Amino acid sequence: MSLVERARHWPDEWIQKGLEQGIAHERALLCRMAASRFGADISEQLAAALGEVKDQDRLADIGDWLVRCDTGEEFLARAFPSQNGAELPDA
Repeated sequence: MSLVERARHWPDEWIQKGLEQGIAHERALLCRMAASRFGADISEQLAAALGEVKDQDRLADIGDWLVRCDTGEEFLARAFPSQNGAELPDA
C-alpha cells in the first residue's frame, strides 16, 4: 500500500482512536463517581463490568443509574441486570 493510499485512511483512524479514547475516559469517570458515591468495592465491580461496554448511549444509561440509585448494590443490579439475575423494571 502506497503512502497516498495509507494517508487516505488516516482521518478514519484518527476518528476511531478519538472515539475509543472518549469511551475510555467516560468509563474512568463513571468509576470515579461510583467510588465517590458508593465506595471502592462498587467502583471495582463497575470497572470490571464496564470492560465490555463500548456504546456511548449504554454508558450514559449507566451514568443515569449511578445518580438515581440509593445503594451500590441497587446500582449494579440495575446497570447490569443480566449479570445480576432477572431483569429489573425501570424506576
